[in-house]
Amino acid sequence: MACELSNFIEPSRPARLVLRSGLVPRRDPDTVRGPDVSYFSFARPPKIPDDCVEIAPDLIVEILERNESPASASERVRDFIAFGVPLVWLVETTAKTVTVSSGNMRGVEHHDTDTLDGGTVRPGFICPVADLFA
Repeated sequence: MACELSNFIEPSRPARLVLRSGLVPRRDPDTVRGPDVSYFSFARPPKIPDDCVEIAPDLIVEILERNESPASASERVRDFIAFGVPLVWLVETTAKTVTVSSGNMRGVEHHDTDTLDGGTVRPGFICPVADLFA
């Protein structure tokens, strides 16, 4: 999966992929989330710190753990969307699906016969869902 996501970055459009960093989507009380993968486009000027981030990434990829409830993952996705993340992919390795959420709380499920795209975050990026599980 990391190989496919690294293709999300292209030399002419610098960006940064961050693995398992802290993200602070809410304050008072503080909420810290640890997205599996965060993608930051350098089209935006802010410096991306190495520790907890208070800047909404352009894309978050979350992987549903085997022992994790879908409700728990859905709560994280809602936090990310409310924080201003324009594109969230929730990867379910057992079902081999990716649920794509953008701009609203309702996601669209993509199966291994479908194709993902980068939407407005990364125009031109296309990846067969099956390739994420190869």
